[in-house]
Amino acid sequence: MSLVKVAMNKSTFTNPVEEIKSNMSASIDKQTEALPSDVFLWAAIGALALSLMYDMSGKKEQGSSIRKWLPTLVTLGSYNRMLQSSNPVSTFGENH
Repeated sequence: MSLVKVAMNKSTFTNPVEEIKSNMSASIDKQTEALPSDVFLWAAIGALALSLMYDMSGKKEQGSSIRKWLPTLVTLGSYNRMLQSSNPVSTFGENH
């Protein structure tokens, strides 16, 4: 068998795990893309305000726990903005 046929056979082989990951990723992208990226920004600001309120009321452990949400929320907002900019035709509320 020639190398070209072997390469062609490998490229048509689908790994079931990779297919599941691809489907899951597409589903997450679709759900994330439906939200405006401002939602994540406001959630991060709200989490920061809530953590500061806990800190000022003397509940520093709760404030520290809530502050740990900030990087996740900001990352989700950035990811959402990246998805929306890569698909300029989609708008909020539009069915795909």
